[in-house]
Amino acid sequence: MRLKRCARALLLTMLVAAPAAALTVTDTEPARYELAVTKTLGEIRVVLDGTPSNLTADKVRVAATMSGLHTGSVALAGDTIVFTPGPKAFLPGDLVSVNLHRSLRASPTDSLAGGHFFAFTIESAPATARWTTVKTYPTASIPYFIHGGDLDNDGTPDLAVPNEGGNNVSIFRNEGGDGVFDTRTDVGVGLLPSSIYGDDFDNDGDQDVATADINGGTMSVLQNDGTGVFTPNGTYPAGIQTRQIHGGDFDGDNDIDLAVTSRSLNRVYLFYNDGTGQFPDVTEYTDVLTGPFAVRTADVNGDGYLDIGVACHDLDSLVVLENQGDGTFVTTGHYRIGRGPWCLNGNDFDGDGDFDFVSVSSWNDRIHMLRNDGTGAFPTRVVRLTKDFPLGVYAGDFDGDGDIDATASCYSGGAVDIFLNDGTGTIELDTTLIVAQSGSYTWAHDLDGDGDLDLSVVDESADSLYVFYNGATPTSLPPGRSGTMTLHVFPNMIRGGDLTTARWNLANGRQPDDVAVYAISGRRVRSVEPDVFGATWDGRDNEGRFVPTGVYFVVITQGGERASRTVRFVR
Repeated sequence: MRLKRCARALLLTMLVAAPAAALTVTDTEPARYELAVTKTLGEIRVVLDGTPSNLTADKVRVAATMSGLHTGSVALAGDTIVFTPGPKAFLPGDLVSVNLHRSLRASPTDSLAGGHFFAFTIESAPATARWTTVKTYPTASIPYFIHGGDLDNDGTPDLAVPNEGGNNVSIFRNEGGDGVFDTRTDVGVGLLPSSIYGDDFDNDGDQDVATADINGGTMSVLQNDGTGVFTPNGTYPAGIQTRQIHGGDFDGDNDIDLAVTSRSLNRVYLFYNDGTGQFPDVTEYTDVLTGPFAVRTADVNGDGYLDIGVACHDLDSLVVLENQGDGTFVTTGHYRIGRGPWCLNGNDFDGDGDFDFVSVSSWNDRIHMLRNDGTGAFPTRVVRLTKDFPLGVYAGDFDGDGDIDATASCYSGGAVDIFLNDGTGTIELDTTLIVAQSGSYTWAHDLDGDGDLDLSVVDESADSLYVFYNGATPTSLPPGRSGTMTLHVFPNMIRGGDLTTARWNLANGRQPDDVAVYAISGRRVRSVEPDVFGATWDGRDNEGRFVPTGVYFVVITQGGERASRTVRFVR
C-alpha cells in the first residue's frame, strides 16, 4: 500500500512538472528568407501544428523595411493562417517581416510561446546595374547614415539622414515619385547621431525613426505624424559612445524593440517597447567582446525568434546573441570578420534559406561575407578588397537577377564599390561609383518607379547627398509611376469638404477598370467614377458620410496591374 501511494505521488509530481504543449509553426509561404518574392503577393500563409482558437487581426504583424506596416485581412484555413495584404503595395527590395503574437493559442495550454518571426525579400526588376549620377543635394553638417523608407505614406521611398555636425536628422521627401528631393526638413536629436533605424514603433501605420547618438550617450526617438513630419518622442540613456542601432520584435508582442551598442562600456542596450512607441524597460547586455560597434537583427538559427549580431570593433569579430524565445539572449559564438568592422548588414547571399552577414573592415579595406551554416554559426568567410577605408555596407539585388549583391561605401576612397553575386554567394567587384570626397553610407531603393534599385549615397565630408539611377538617367518621368500605369494624388491631406484629385496615365490610353478608396484596414469605403485622366474624392464614403480621420488609399486597377497612393483625411 505504501509503495502504491509513493508511485501515485511520483506520477502526480510528473504530471504537474510536465511542460505545457507548445503551438508551433511548421511551414510558411513565402519561405523563411525567400528571395525575389513578387511584389503583387496575394497571400502570406503560416502553417501551424494546431488550429488557433483566438486568431484576430492583431495577432499578425506584417511590415517591410521601406513600405512600412501592412494591414490586411486574416483568416483560418484549417491549421493555416492566411494573411491577405490590403491595397498598400510592397516596394522593390523590401525586406518583409512577419510576426505572430506570443498569445496565439490552440487551447489554454497550447500557446505559441515567444511568438514567431520570419522574413522574405520582394523582387526588384532586372537591371543593367550601370549607374548615372542624377543630382547632388546639399545636406546638413556631416551626414552619416541613411534610412530609406516611405516616410510620408505616398507609396514612394524617402530618406532620413542623421547629421553628426548638426545634431539632427534630415528628412528628404520624394514627393514626385521620381527620385527628386526638392525639400529638406531637419529635426533635432541627441549629440552626434551616428546611426538611424526606421520602423513603425507605435503601430499607427507610418514609419518612425530612432538614432544612436555617440556624444550624447543616448537613443533618440522621432515620431511620425503620418505625413513625414517628425517630432521628438523620447531620449533614453544608452551608455557611452553609443554607436549604432537596429531593431525588431524581440519578445513576441508584435511591437518593435531596439538594440543599441555602447562601445566604451562594452555592452548592448536592449530597449523593450511598451506598445505605445515608448521604451521604459531596458536591459544592459554585457556578454560581448570589447568595442561593440555595429548591430543587426535576424533569425540566424531558424527557430522563429529574432537574434542579434554585433560587430565588435576592437577585437575585429562578430558576436551572435541568440534569442531564448522570451526576449532574453545568450551569446553563442564569436567569428572573425576583419580589422575594424564598421557596419553590419545581411540577407541570404547563397540562397540556402538562412541569413548571412556582410560587413566591412575599415582598417584593411575589405568587405566580408560571413556564411551561415544553417545552425546560426558562421565558419566561412568570403573576402574581397575595397577602396580605402570602407564605412558602410548594404545588401540588395541591384541587377534584379534574384540574388543578393552588396555595396561598400568608402570614406577615404571617395567611392562606392558595387559587388555582384554570381548566384552561389560569391561576390565580385563590378562597378565603382565616385562621389566628391567621402562615400560614407548607401541605401538602395526604387526612387523613380521603374522597379529596379537606385542608390542614395551620403558624403559626410562634402555635406552632400548623391542619387544614382540604375541604368540611364530618366527624363520626364511622370510622378507615381508603377509598371505601365502612373498615378498621382494631390493634395495628399484634405479636410471635410475639400477635394483630392487623382490623375493617371495608362500605357494604352484608356481609363482604369476600377477606381476606389480603401481604409487602412483594407475595407473599400468609396467607389469613384473615373474619366479618362482622373477623378476626385471629397472624403465621403458610399453612403455620403464623411469617413473617420485617418490614412486612406486611392487605388486604380486595370487588367492585372494596380497602383495606389495614400491620402490623409482630417474631419
